[in-house]
Amino acid sequence: MNPEKDEPTITPEIDKKLADSVEKAIAKIDETEKFIAENTDTVGPEATELVDSALAYQAKEVVKDSDSDGVRTEAESSTIGESVKAVIVEGALEGSGTKTTSGENPIIDLEKSGLSSDVTSVISELHIEDAKLPTGENIAELAANTIEREQTEPIPETLYRGERVYLNNIDQIGQRDLSTVGHEQTHNQQGKVYLSRDIDYAINYAIGTDGVTWYDHPLAKEEIPIGVVYKIKNPNNIIGAIPEGEALPDFIGGELAGKHREFTADSVPAGQYQVAELQIMDDYIQPNGHRRSDMRDILERFTVNDPAKLSEAIQTVKKRIDELDADRITANI
Repeated sequence: MNPEKDEPTITPEIDKKLADSVEKAIAKIDETEKFIAENTDTVGPEATELVDSALAYQAKEVVKDSDSDGVRTEAESSTIGESVKAVIVEGALEGSGTKTTSGENPIIDLEKSGLSSDVTSVISELHIEDAKLPTGENIAELAANTIEREQTEPIPETLYRGERVYLNNIDQIGQRDLSTVGHEQTHNQQGKVYLSRDIDYAINYAIGTDGVTWYDHPLAKEEIPIGVVYKIKNPNNIIGAIPEGEALPDFIGGELAGKHREFTADSVPAGQYQVAELQIMDDYIQPNGHRRSDMRDILERFTVNDPAKLSEAIQTVKKRIDELDADRITANI
């Protein structure tokens, strides 16, 4: 991507307007950072990722609302420009190294969400105006470089996935293809398998799948989900993964909430993955007077370092669940 090269004369009046525009974007970023700091416990790169998600989400919502009737008014275009500009300035701050994040640059988030033309328009405007960050770096150049790097970046050779199993099907893990066909959720009617380059994202999938359901009574051991995290071998993108996903901010959901699923594939053959971790969920924490639970908390974790030890690890989890269940029954007598 290359911004337009035509550059009009920058008068003092235009220069001040430009400075005000960048300052307005930075003020929006600062306001979002303050909100997240006051409403979450995240700090550092994790907090920056929440800021990215919030700014990108707001820009997408503004575009969605403005385009709902098929026509953009001048006022709507201005509002869209301001929201997209805040995302681009945030992305430029990260691209320059002023802010550090372990997640995806928010500019790429907008690109993947179908807002490429709006991103291009704002970058071109910033290029023509020679807009600078407070530290002096050219915003348009940083944004364009970020997009170009993403377009040439290969799909990772190692990906991760998290999901849930139960006692009645835990013996099948490691032996079946990973697929959601036949049990798609509302947000995944195409039966795609969500994947990530980061194991922490995958762990978030594993503990969050059933998060929409709250349990007000103790569950039988057969009903309690068991988290599974898979490590997927993907040399030369053999599984056909594609970049996909949308970050939806959830300011009260913990530091991993709102991180998007980075890639999708139609399925993952059994021979392409290994089980990296098994997890027992939190229903067993409460032997007396079960407290309300949505199964997001991990009680115990079992790392599987050797694929040959998977069967042994599965038996260990089964045995431990039986022990915990017996303790709970005894405590309630």
